[in-house]
Amino acid sequence: IINELTIETRVRPVFDEGELYTWNGRIWELMPEEDIEKRVTARFDGQTHCRKKPEYQQIVKHVCSLCRCRNYFADAPFGVVTPNGFRRLESDGRWSEEQPDPGQRQRFGLSVDPEDVATPMWDLYLEETLDTGIPEEGQEQIHVLQELAGSSIAGLGTRFHIAALFKGEGATGKSTTLSVIEAFCPSHYVSAVSPMDWSNRNELAGIVGKRLNIVGELEVNQKIPSAV
Repeated sequence: IINELTIETRVRPVFDEGELYTWNGRIWELMPEEDIEKRVTARFDGQTHCRKKPEYQQIVKHVCSLCRCRNYFADAPFGVVTPNGFRRLESDGRWSEEQPDPGQRQRFGLSVDPEDVATPMWDLYLEETLDTGIPEEGQEQIHVLQELAGSSIAGLGTRFHIAALFKGEGATGKSTTLSVIEAFCPSHYVSAVSPMDWSNRNELAGIVGKRLNIVGELEVNQKIPSAV
């Protein structure tokens, strides 16, 4: 089965972060477990030790085990794969264009040519929304907010180990700001796992492979677990 997939895609499949991925020529695509089972069925159905569902599942697990490559995707360079190439984010903040790295799993459908452009309406919105009466403090908050948004789009948000909590009265721009940030990221790369559930491994699995996790209103009288 592994040889079949390797011949079809010209690249050996990779099992990492609990999932099996196959190469489509530009990025890695998740191969659902049921698709692996179908291949197992087509090749081994009815043979000795391959007649019950648990036996098929054992073969699936064995296939995944043979393709295991720890931290394969975690070690991939940061950037965005688009139809016109791979935009890599350099350590000095510049974007460079190159061929997609083998570790990329996410592709944006929009062709992107990053460049510095004027954003007067967005700048004014941030200045008014984050106005604390202290110019330096407001600018610092704007810098952190845009850093969080940019790092999420580029796929390196988790490296900062920071979560942002927007606190304020109603109609102060919290939801609008979240909506703008979310609009930059394709919906299938966005999750909404509440921090109340981050200590639950099953719930936390919903964040794997995502670039942005956004949650709306939190319960006023409910505390975020200390373990988080």
